[in-house]
Amino acid sequence: MSRFNSNITSSLNKKRKKIFIRKLILLGFLLFFLFVTCIFIVRSSALKIKTISIVGNTTVSQDEILGVINLDIQKEYFWIIPTDNFFLLRRNDIQNHLLKDIPNIQLAQVSFSGLHTLVISVSERQQASVWCGGNPDFFDNCYAMDANGFIFETATSSLSTSTLTYFGLITDKNPIGETYFSGHFIETSAFYHQLMSLNIYPESFSISNDGTGNIYTVNLWYGGKMIADDTKVFAQDITDMKAVITNGYVKTDIKSLQKINYIDLRYGDKVVLKFN
Repeated sequence: MSRFNSNITSSLNKKRKKIFIRKLILLGFLLFFLFVTCIFIVRSSALKIKTISIVGNTTVSQDEILGVINLDIQKEYFWIIPTDNFFLLRRNDIQNHLLKDIPNIQLAQVSFSGLHTLVISVSERQQASVWCGGNPDFFDNCYAMDANGFIFETATSSLSTSTLTYFGLITDKNPIGETYFSGHFIETSAFYHQLMSLNIYPESFSISNDGTGNIYTVNLWYGGKMIADDTKVFAQDITDMKAVITNGYVKTDIKSLQKINYIDLRYGDKVVLKFN
């Protein structure tokens, strides 16, 4: 009797196993069918990007932007799943590559207008100042910088007395993509403009290193210079200059300023003046 029961149990197990295998095969075919169907759908022209609209560019050409975009659009997952459609397009990759490969672009946004039109909205950097190498005596090979000190292209506009010009720090032959005085540039720019509010007009700003710290030299439009260093923040330098002017040690008319050889701000609250 037990052998008979054992045979029945064995037969049932075999049937269950066959049923399980059939279900597994059926599931495999179903998954394969779904995979092929999905591949067919994402590769069909019904979802493909057909038009690319670029807005916001003025100095950057559409061809340059399209060159970056097309590299991402042509990528495929596992060599068979295209990304050139509404659902699988790598939008973040396109945005990041535009910002990395085209320094003139400050902001980039990727969106769709319908299923077939890809919209690229860009905002370009604006020149706020220039960087002209390591020697303040030579205003050549200058590069445009934005308000954050990011160098993004060769300066095309001619320099004028209103152009803030920076020197030093960067040693790369091609400085595009570098940030001048990273982390402190906005503070430096504010220092520049605060000097102007005191009727002291800078021509250029340069940074050198004497082995113990940075020395900042501000050449003035009418000759002479100002010297500061890392021992004080620029806000304190401005406070000291205001005190010197208020107390009459320095007059801010052009004729008086032309008599100054240098103003040295490196000695705490003491301002050292040397006249021509």
